[in-house]
Amino acid sequence: FTREGKTQKLGTAKKGIPVREKLLKIMDKETRLYENRKFAIVHVAAPEIAEWYAKRIEDIFGKKAEFIMEASPALGAHAGPGAAAIAILGKTEPN
Repeated sequence: FTREGKTQKLGTAKKGIPVREKLLKIMDKETRLYENRKFAIVHVAAPEIAEWYAKRIEDIFGKKAEFIMEASPALGAHAGPGAAAIAILGKTEPN
């Protein structure tokens, strides 16, 4: 999320493990200062991709995804089969 509370796209992965690894590196770089990072994964008819991301997130960040679920039909219609998205939540500013 931006400081204004809006979602922010960090990158797009088209296909393949090298591109997925690149996305994970971008995620780490862009959220490194977040306190208590939490991850959630959605997918469009691609549970194997979602599970791959979940395993890599646990390997890299030492945390399990809060949930993995099928994306909504609206997201699925726009992204198409095989798409996956990762949401990252965490505190970015002191109280």
